[in-house]
Amino acid sequence: MKRYLTATTLMQYERLRKRTQFEKRIDNLFQRLIFKRDHVCLRCGKQEDLLVFYIFGKENESLRWDPTNAFLMESLCLLEADEFAVKHIGFKRYDTLRVKAGFHFHRNQADLVYLERELNQKLKEVK
Repeated sequence: MKRYLTATTLMQYERLRKRTQFEKRIDNLFQRLIFKRDHVCLRCGKQEDLLVFYIFGKENESLRWDPTNAFLMESLCLLEADEFAVKHIGFKRYDTLRVKAGFHFHRNQADLVYLERELNQKLKEVK
């Protein structure tokens, strides 16, 4: 049995594809912000092999683009990243992030547009 895509299905697919492209753009903008803000690995101070470490992973919509949830770490330091994260931001802020991570959160297109503007503004402010 063959399946045919309906116009509605095609529209839903196109909307999802555009959202995914938009999210990738915001991800790149967010990573630029973190690199510009931190410059070096916050654990060891190295400037090579840096990665953006998310305390609570990128798949968590409520914290995906929250600057307090991410910082730069050198690739070897990632082995001790979870322990360092609590020391770096403090238990109180870590606990606040953990609670926020527990909420299911979904942004609509207008939220993403606002977030992109906000990240662009923060990127200009960071020296």
